[in-house]
Amino acid sequence: MAWNLSLNGWRVDGTHPVEPGMIVTLCVFLPDHHPTVFVDRAVVRWSRGQEFGIELDSIKADERARLEQFVTALV
Repeated sequence: MAWNLSLNGWRVDGTHPVEPGMIVTLCVFLPDHHPTVFVDRAVVRWSRGQEFGIELDSIKADERARLEQFVTALV
């Protein structure tokens, strides 16, 4: 589950503990029939058990456009 979404990163409630500095790849299933967003590379910036914050590091332009469309619709 992702929280506090922005175009630069967000908070994640995951299923496994992670450590700051880890690199993760994400497949983000958005609600309401929005297309899935794939993040090639994100950096874990902080961690508290299975809750952690990520900063997007590498995301393809078309994926970023879908994420931007979703985030903009929330505002």
